[in-house]
Amino acid sequence: PSDVKNSEPEILQGNTVQGVNRRIIQYLSEKSISHPSVFDLPCGDASFLVELQKRFQPNAAIGQDLFARPRAEFKGQFYQTDSADWSHVQGQEFDVITT
Repeated sequence: PSDVKNSEPEILQGNTVQGVNRRIIQYLSEKSISHPSVFDLPCGDASFLVELQKRFQPNAAIGQDLFARPRAEFKGQFYQTDSADWSHVQGQEFDVITT
């Protein structure tokens, strides 16, 4: 989108479509959602979750990936399982779910 600030530092994209992670950060900022709950699957090495932790200190940062392991600095919950398995988050509400 044209309203995305070009002055923002680079946001790791992983295998996500270009600009999506930047737009999620912009959305959280615009809506003044402090301490969001985020579920990212597949999250790869949790790079985007680490970025969200730096910027927003989420109440919940949950990553899920079948093959990858999270980066050492990721301080949330991680599940190594298929993306179809949501049993570990059943009943939880999230501000953002990325897929």
